[in-house]
Amino acid sequence: MKIILCRHGESINNVKKDLARTNDNSKLTRKGEKQAEKLALLLKKYKVEKIFFSPKHRCAATAEIICKNLRRPGQAMEKRLFKGLNKILKKKQNAAAIITHRGCLRAILPVLKKVDRSRHYQYDVDLGSAVVIRLNEK
Repeated sequence: MKIILCRHGESINNVKKDLARTNDNSKLTRKGEKQAEKLALLLKKYKVEKIFFSPKHRCAATAEIICKNLRRPGQAMEKRLFKGLNKILKKKQNAAAIITHRGCLRAILPVLKKVDRSRHYQYDVDLGSAVVIRLNEK
């Protein structure tokens, strides 16, 4: 199974350098929309079967562009990060994409890579980009 972790496209608040807050629902910029279109091309290459995303507007908007381009279904993830991740892993899909935020990516990456979680801050995924994780099947 492949998990492709994607950071949402650039949002208006990213441009303003306004730190994300729980109530931040800023919209994507035109650059952010273009980043989502490029992510769609990457995800097509990996034959992603389903797109999972944070319900925050910037992730949902990024996922909407990707789903439209790939003609694939999308699904908002559970509010609890690892509960949602475990559900995805149990589905045994060939490839799935998760569109989320930097903080979530920093939490997920060490877990999937099976490394010390205390070094999570070392993982930084740029806006509108992706990291591909190949999981070994048992």
